[in-house]
Parts: sequence; structure tokens; C-alpha cells
Amino acid sequence: MRFSRTPLLCRLAMSGFLLIVGCTTLLHAQAPGDGRTGTPAEMTLSIFVGGWFLPTSIWENNNPALGAGAVLRYGLSTVFALQGGISLWRIGSDDQYRTLDSRGNFLGIFRRTATSTIIPVEAGAIYTPELDTPLRPWISFGIGFYPAFSSGKETLLGGGGSTEDISTTLTAPGFYGGAGAAYEIDHAFALTLEVVYRSVSFGSEWLSTWHDSLSGVSVQAGVRFAL
Repeated sequence: MRFSRTPLLCRLAMSGFLLIVGCTTLLHAQAPGDGRTGTPAEMTLSIFVGGWFLPTSIWENNNPALGAGAVLRYGLSTVFALQGGISLWRIGSDDQYRTLDSRGNFLGIFRRTATSTIIPVEAGAIYTPELDTPLRPWISFGIGFYPAFSSGKETLLGGGGSTEDISTTLTAPGFYGGAGAAYEIDHAFALTLEVVYRSVSFGSEWLSTWHDSLSGVSVQAGVRFAL
């Protein structure tokens, strides 16, 4: 199976992460000048479950990936924080593709079915505006690495069709951005809901879900605890 590495994308991802850290640290250092007293930095832990929705087409049918994860957040000020987390997602996919010979003549249609496990490891920054209300919205952005492990079957449709077991293991860097809100029951406990868009491209024609991309939107609901 062919897999093209993307060292330039890795360097850009690392540069973007360093920029995020530098900007949030600078804003934190300048916080006393805007008239806010600020609060001591605090650590929170969020645990969530959700669904990750990937694009489909006439030839590709991906069920939503279902998963769960945890995010650890460290507050730099009353509005800025750094966060990092890990999650695990499982998805089933079903697609078909046409095969042609070197002259462009039609040879047959193959069908692939697979089950994939994706384990994103992500880190970034988060901004939460100061509001005098229990409902606290936020926006987040950052980078991640996305290992994907798949196994399935490939079948030649039609008379005398044959079936072959296939598997892939791939990892790619990516970016994410999200918007969400927490409803604070008290200082130590909150309910959370977040919509996250992840942009992930493997740069290969054979992938964990038989795509060249895992880009898509997830909806994640959970709880948050102050540590």
C-alpha cells in the first residue's frame, strides 16, 4: 500500500502549535492591563462521548464514528487556557470502486467493507469569554496526530467473485477547531457540549476508512470536573 509522508505539513503543524502557545502566553502576561483582576490558573478534566460524521458519496458509505475521550485543560488566565486530550473512535465503512485496465477498459467492481479504530491525540488553545452567567461558551483550535487501524474484506462483485482480507495502519497530522459551551452546576462541575471540525489527510489512496481524508465534524457531549 502506498503512503506518502508529509514532512512539510508536520513542520507547519509544529510551527502553528508554537505560535498558539506564544500568543496565549503573551495575552496572559498582558491581562492585568485590561482592568481584570484575573483568577489563579486551574486544571480541569473533561470526559465526553460523541459521533464523528465523515463525508459520503454514491460509492462510499461511512457510518458515523462513535467514540469517547478525555481532555485536560490548564488555565493561563480568566479567558485563555491550554488543553490536550486523547480519544478513541470506531467506525464501519462500506464502499465500491471500478477497476480499469491500462487501455481504460472496464474490468469489474470491487466492494470493500471495513471496521476502523481512530485514536486522535490533540493539543491546542481555548478562549472562554468572561460572562456573568452559568453558561460559558468557548472556541478552541489546535493540532493533532491521528493513528488509524483498519481491517476488512475486499470482494470482486459478479460471477466467480473472490474475497480477500485486507488491513491498513496509517498515521497523519491534522488540525482541529471547535465551538462549545459549558453549563456550570457549581465551580467544580459542569455539563459540556462541543462541535469540532477536524481536517486530516493521509496522502494515500488506500486508507483506514478507504478515503484519503478523515476530515469531518464531530458532536461531543460530556462532563467537566475541576481538579
